[in-house]
Amino acid sequence: MRHAAGFTLLEVLVAMSLLGVLTSLVYTGMHTGLRAWSAVEERSASAVAERTTRNWLRRQIAALVPIQWQAQNRTRVAFAGDADGFRFFGAWSHATRGAGLYQIELRSERQDDRGYSLVLSYQVRDTERPKELRGVGDVVERRLGDDLEDLRFDYFGAPGGEQVQRWRSNWPAQASRYPQLIRISAEGRGERPWPQLVVALRSTPAEGLL
Repeated sequence: MRHAAGFTLLEVLVAMSLLGVLTSLVYTGMHTGLRAWSAVEERSASAVAERTTRNWLRRQIAALVPIQWQAQNRTRVAFAGDADGFRFFGAWSHATRGAGLYQIELRSERQDDRGYSLVLSYQVRDTERPKELRGVGDVVERRLGDDLEDLRFDYFGAPGGEQVQRWRSNWPAQASRYPQLIRISAEGRGERPWPQLVVALRSTPAEGLL
């Protein structure tokens, strides 16, 4: 008798087992590749957002207009800062309010259980009280970052002529000098820390500019 050509049951089982193993390997490889691709995309997007925010901050701080005046027989400058943020007068151009001097404030704002937000706000300078660091009118705000931890500000220099230049967590409103440098440190929750942003300020106040 002649036997019909074909596969035995054992051969079919072995082939199916090999096919299952190969399918599992292919799926695992694709899944790993997709996860790696997603991670790279997330890191790239995070890096772009961080770089954009840092560059935007540099531009806003560079808009500072150094102003000083005489108050109570001593020189004062239009700057005040602490570990939570700082205020100054800067040149600004607003679509509806036009160009001019604005009080600009950069500060950390506590979120309930999500860390801190980095917030920039500005108001038109109060010209009725030119010898004060004050704004007037509506406050316009812009959030530059959310879900941040350990957001802090430091200042380098000497608030008074008799003091030693060093990093400080507070720059008093009665200071007679601007800080030379401002350092902003922040860390994303569950992410790598931001590289410290250090910005140099203009150091020559416009005396008597009111």
